[in-house]
Amino acid sequence: SDPSSTANRRNIPDTCGVCHGEITAQFKSSIHGRAVAAGSRDAPVCIDCHGEHGILSSADLGSPTYAANVARETCGRCHGDARLGRFVPSA
Repeated sequence: SDPSSTANRRNIPDTCGVCHGEITAQFKSSIHGRAVAAGSRDAPVCIDCHGEHGILSSADLGSPTYAANVARETCGRCHGDARLGRFVPSA
């Protein structure tokens, strides 16, 4: 709950960005990153798709970010919820 903690949900992209700067920049300009910046608690941050500690490479068949798993295991978990589709951050 500490807003200055590196593990605070809103700070997760910056925490991951210490090593993954280019990806973090892409995330921040994405619809999800803009929603997080606008205060949405429902918008995903890095750990929602990649996990927290047992992060697997996107080349690993068991990874939720492996190409064949993305639609069902990653995007589909949230995009199947019509409530989440109503939040649209300003550009």
